[in-house]
Amino acid sequence: MTKQEMISKLLKASDAYYNLSESIITDEEFDSLKDEFEKLYPDDPFLNTIGSEVARSSEWEKATHKIPMGSLNKVMNEAEFNKWAEQIESLCVSEKLDGISIDLEYESSNLVKAITRGDGIEGEDITKNVKRMQNVKSKFNFLNFTGSVRGEIILKQHDFETIAEIQKQRDEKPIKNLRNGASGIAKRYDGKYSEYLSIIYFDVTGNFDTKSEKFSFIETELEIPTSLVVNFTNHINVQIFTVNDVKRVYQEYENARRPALDYEIDGLVIEENNIKKYNELGELNKRPRGAVAFKFKSLKKETKVKDIIWQLGNSGRITPVALLEPVQMGGVEVKRATLHNFEIFKNLQLSAGSDVLVSRRGDVIPYIEKVVSYQRGSLPFEPIKFCPECGCPVSPQYSPHGKFLVCPNENCDGAMIGNLIKWSVKSGMQSEGIGSKTIEKLYEAGFLVEPSDFYTTSTENIELLEGFGKRSAQLFVDNVNRHREISLADFIGGLNIENFGSSMAKLLVKEGYDTIEKIENITFNELVKIKGIEEKTANVFLNGINKKVNIIKNLLMDGVKIMETNGKLSGKSFCFTGAVQATDENGERYKRAVLESLVKENGGEVKSVSGGLTYLVQADPTSQSGKTNKALNLGVEIISDVDFLQMVGK
Repeated sequence: MTKQEMISKLLKASDAYYNLSESIITDEEFDSLKDEFEKLYPDDPFLNTIGSEVARSSEWEKATHKIPMGSLNKVMNEAEFNKWAEQIESLCVSEKLDGISIDLEYESSNLVKAITRGDGIEGEDITKNVKRMQNVKSKFNFLNFTGSVRGEIILKQHDFETIAEIQKQRDEKPIKNLRNGASGIAKRYDGKYSEYLSIIYFDVTGNFDTKSEKFSFIETELEIPTSLVVNFTNHINVQIFTVNDVKRVYQEYENARRPALDYEIDGLVIEENNIKKYNELGELNKRPRGAVAFKFKSLKKETKVKDIIWQLGNSGRITPVALLEPVQMGGVEVKRATLHNFEIFKNLQLSAGSDVLVSRRGDVIPYIEKVVSYQRGSLPFEPIKFCPECGCPVSPQYSPHGKFLVCPNENCDGAMIGNLIKWSVKSGMQSEGIGSKTIEKLYEAGFLVEPSDFYTTSTENIELLEGFGKRSAQLFVDNVNRHREISLADFIGGLNIENFGSSMAKLLVKEGYDTIEKIENITFNELVKIKGIEEKTANVFLNGINKKVNIIKNLLMDGVKIMETNGKLSGKSFCFTGAVQATDENGERYKRAVLESLVKENGGEVKSVSGGLTYLVQADPTSQSGKTNKALNLGVEIISDVDFLQMVGK
């Protein structure tokens, strides 16, 4: 590749990434190509390029940054980090958020302009969208502030899922991932979905002696969240790191913290904490020498496809799954990757032996990004023609998420088992060990056919199953009886109505349809008046709820109790971490699943550590876990398991 071809490819990728919210090559391919260019042409002015020039086709007005908005040099391994750190005195560490950089300008505490980074000098003025985003203050009421606050616009995983649910109802093309979703939504001229984006901040203008003082000012004076990483030394919360501290925290993020986050980061930002020293170090390629991005290892790897299997889901959809040669990614062995729908399966044209690039989207779900090369002479896999469970001929069905193969048989064993599994999840039984394998055994034996059978199956019946004895059979029944109470939203979600889970049911409850009788009698016209429910969803729900009349009746007859929508913990959310120390009246430690069920029984919500969480519950107040640090950064109150039990009267 010639010098000009390299520049052209890099510019095209940057334009797509920053202006079109698309990734035409992976981040790793981009970094590798740019590193190669830097080695070949270390003095070329192209290396000074930051971001991308605002596209001429942009509907947004251009705006100039009062102070240029730069980028960072990067280090990819410990050796490179050690070399950079030789010139550093003290370190401040923050998360390198994977979103879109934004510069918020305030005059006399009023937000007057919000400008994207663009090329570092000129960006787009997207103020009207930014004002709708989470963690944004249009005015600082108790502070006279004039200057800039800089941050990253991100899309959190739970907000991504909410948008996906809405787009599914509206037959809209779904957003692909968190980063591109954040960029695309932020620049939508109609402002749609902007309220689901968040901004986390990393810099502020003003007279400060250290970087950590800047972070403290943002958090305590401006009262908005930052990307600061807190260093715990002997259980003391400090913001200064040594080189060894950075290495330790980097490994903690690689091993555990990063996958636990509700948003995406691709590294840590390491800065000289002393601002005078930071400025004295100068620049390299128009990037500060006093800061680097310590990038994480890629969660994308090449492997080979061995076979394709087809799995029947709860909704009757049949999903193709690629079986892979095992590959280690982020401490996890990846052996399979879902292809999600029939269209993706057809477009990839996979065959046995195909080399593919696999990622862990959101650092969790294995996903085939692209085919690297096909196995010569190997024919593409053929789609199935019959349901893998009941043998019924399958038919194609279109949805907002693509084309799926669907089993039309409502009495298909796979679909029936899916209904039972769905109920076990929503009722909380699954968290206490009543999983899919146990459910399959009970179904095959004829003891479980519909959800109400959970509550009538006897210990004598369960004892007949292979692998069960008196004690395990009694444990099963006890676990079921502990989950006779369920929230109305989870009751509806547990019925396994297509595209209508607990989150959709909450919309009904919020609008006053707060009893099962009201929901059973709701009309089409009433449904479509509720914000977030489209005509198609309303029709599907009404058809689904009518088919579930007898199932609902049997559940209520067999002792399932729907909890009141208001309770002691109504409006509060909880996350539990670490080993539970609190004991019950018999002196036995509570199981985490029991504590989580107590939250739901009292009208609360169980969540991960993210914005909006009310309490993090942990037995050890000196814990240094990733969840603890994240909760502290978000301002979440940390309480003990004993404190929690007092809240619910235990």
